[in-house]
Formats: sequence, structure tokens, C-alpha cells
Amino acid sequence: MEKKTATTTPSDKAKAISTTADTLKVEIVVEKEEATEPYAVIPDSLLKSNRPALVAEKMPEFPGGQAEMQKYVQQNLVYPELARQKGISGTVAVRFVVKTDGQVDNIEVLRSVGGGCDEEAVRVVRSMPRWSPGVQNKRAVPVYFTIPIRFNLATPAEPQNTSATEPLLVAEKMPEFPGGQAEMYKYIQQNLVYPEIARQKGISGTVAVRFVVKTDGQVDNIEVTRGIGGGCDQEAMRVIRSMPRWTPGMHDGKIVAVYFILPVKFKL
Repeated sequence: MEKKTATTTPSDKAKAISTTADTLKVEIVVEKEEATEPYAVIPDSLLKSNRPALVAEKMPEFPGGQAEMQKYVQQNLVYPELARQKGISGTVAVRFVVKTDGQVDNIEVLRSVGGGCDEEAVRVVRSMPRWSPGVQNKRAVPVYFTIPIRFNLATPAEPQNTSATEPLLVAEKMPEFPGGQAEMYKYIQQNLVYPEIARQKGISGTVAVRFVVKTDGQVDNIEVTRGIGGGCDQEAMRVIRSMPRWTPGMHDGKIVAVYFILPVKFKL
């Protein structure tokens, strides 16, 4: 895969981690589905396959949670000397698969800054201990995960180009529902109506909905990336469309539009 800036996407927001010379930021995001890439939600018939999902009912987790992952990166990430000499800084977006045994595999750079930062970010991710794997229908499943790792020198380098019109997949600060993730799920629970046709036909499962959180916090460009039918897809979109304004994403000190994928579970 050619390394290039990701132009577009299931979370707690990372806090800045300070060191004596550099500041590193790490956050976990859910990335957008690509046409020929993994399933957004694994169908039951394919649960035994090895094809990774973009979204699972329970996402993989680093041992001890996000705070421990940030600490691990802080303790292990070394600013490349070449990048330091050339004043290179920016965000490296690293995508990988958390396998069913918790091992990290298939590591690749989605967004590159060069100067050895890409290789260093990959090295740190590769060195991570085993994660708690993702779970779908009570089974461990392989799941894709994207971690943006920011390299920021004390003396700022030339900022990265950020498109003002095209939504990002990865931002240094991801959009947030008012009150955080817990409030978002409470909102969905209080507003989601189980479609009668789905109830009559015994349809249940997870609908993966992708949307853009715009710079003004409004939700737009809503689409189902993995549906289950019976009116559930339309109902999931309706609830997301009704959401209040989010806190928009931030990148390079600017408010940006960002893709987001949200799994909405229907269970009889």
C-alpha cells in the first residue's frame, strides 16, 4: 500500500503526554470502511472466518485500558533523530489487526510524516503486549484498529496540510457526543424503537452506521455500511440523524470534519 494521508473515521479522548523535549498524543478511533476491506460487522455465517471486522460489539482493549496504552507509548516511543534534525512533526496513523488471541498483526501506516516517525510508530505498536480481543456474538473475532500517534517537537515544524472540505478518517482529537460515550449510548437506548417488522420476523443484530461530524458539530452524510434489514437500518439512521450537535474534531489546531462509525445493536 502506498503511504498517504488518510482523508477520512467506534471513544474516549486521549490526553496529551508530556516529556522533557517532545509532546506525544495518542487516541483510539474507529475508521471508515473501505469498499474491498474488512466487514464493518461480521455476519454470523462468517464468524469462523479470519476476515477482520471494523466494528465489533465489544472492541479490542489494550491491557489496563486507554490510559495504560498512552503510558506504554510514552515510555517506549523514541523521537527519530532524523525527524528531530529536519524539524519533522505530525501524526502517524497506524492501522493493525487485533487477532483472536490478542496479538497485534498486519500493521500498516495509513498516514505518514516521514523522517523515521512512521517506522518508529510501527515498532512501538508491534512491541505491544497482547490485547483483550474483540467480541461478536460472544465469540472472539479479529478486529481492525487505528491509532494516531503524534510526533510534536518543542519547536514547531511546518504544519501538515489539512483539507478544509474533505472529512478525515483520523484526527488528533476525535469528535465527541455531548457528555461523552456513555451519554451517547444512553441517548440511543432512549430513542431507538425496535421496528415491528423486525420484531415479527425475529430479526436482530448490529447495524454499522457511518457519518460525518461536520465542523459545526452537526451529523451529516449518514449511511449504513452493514445492515440487517427489517427496518433496523432505517431506524438506526433515524436515531443518529436526530442526535444533538457534537463537539467537532480537531487537527493541527483547526476544527475539521471527521468520519465516524457507530455500531447500533438490535436485540430481541
